Amino acid sequence: MPPVPSVGLALYLIVRVYDTTDLTAATLVQARRAAEDTLRAPNVQMMWRTCPPVPGPSVRNLTAPDQTVADNLTADRLNCERPLESQELVVRITKARAETAAGWLGYSYVDTAWRTGALATVFADRIASTAEHLGMEPGTLMGRAMAHELIHLILGTTTHTRSGLMRADWTSPPRPDDWTLSRAEAGRLQRGLIARMSTTAPPPVVATGQPDCRAVACAGRSELLSTRP
Repeated sequence: MPPVPSVGLALYLIVRVYDTTDLTAATLVQARRAAEDTLRAPNVQMMWRTCPPVPGPSVRNLTAPDQTVADNLTADRLNCERPLESQELVVRITKARAETAAGWLGYSYVDTAWRTGALATVFADRIASTAEHLGMEPGTLMGRAMAHELIHLILGTTTHTRSGLMRADWTSPPRPDDWTLSRAEAGRLQRGLIARMSTTAPPPVVATGQPDCRAVACAGRSELLSTRP
């Protein structure tokens, strides 16, 4: 069994966010902070990239009145047009459809053969209603849901735990430790990130922010499974 990484080891994770809803900037900031707080225990530093929810003109075709404005307009768009890096994942914020399974707050596309994935989806409307039921801020619950799904992608598994952040049922009143990772989970998460950073092969799942997910592709021999908090 590989050793548990040192608690002092700092790793980083890049997350592209495609928001297809009308979330406020304050809610998005709150979600990011909650996700960062959740992954702080395993010493994971998060970097965020805000991507356009639908494909737009290439950054090479964008114009602006001066170079400073042009730089601001194109910085994130350039990164969003590039292939995913090995330690980069995608979170899509959308609303649940009529055919979405009841009770799902989100899901991840996990390639269980390669034990990896790159695309997670969270449902803003269901998270908001669940947060109200639990007496929580919607941004906080969204950030924790993001972290939950990102961990599924990093670990390459669809399994859940009985308690803690990776439990399956988020409808019951939470206990204080329901938003945390165990030491063993933190170690697995670190090892998963190290493995992603050391590989030269692209992730088997590639995605854009399009709400119908037409641009999702994965290895043909692998089964795509949905996971939910």
